[in-house]
Amino acid sequence: MQRIRFDESLVGTVVEKDFTIVEYLGAGANGATYRARQQTLARDVCIKFLAVSSLSDAENVRRFKREARVLARLKHKNIVECYAFGIFERVYPFW
Repeated sequence: MQRIRFDESLVGTVVEKDFTIVEYLGAGANGATYRARQQTLARDVCIKFLAVSSLSDAENVRRFKREARVLARLKHKNIVECYAFGIFERVYPFW
């Protein structure tokens, strides 16, 4: 399997048969973030992928999943909501 580059080259990619990546927003220490369109509910969302450099460290993967679970429980106007957690192409965790 070819390693994915998390940059603007993913624009147009469909994730989980529902989220179409529209725009690359940027990357930080632990991941890359995109604006996407959730087709089934006709809404814009953000998708965050765990950084490729963090995939080999099981603790980073656990921390990323824990971050998604915490966000899924929080509701506040200044905090993004987490709607889904998954593994893109069976390798790359996202929420």
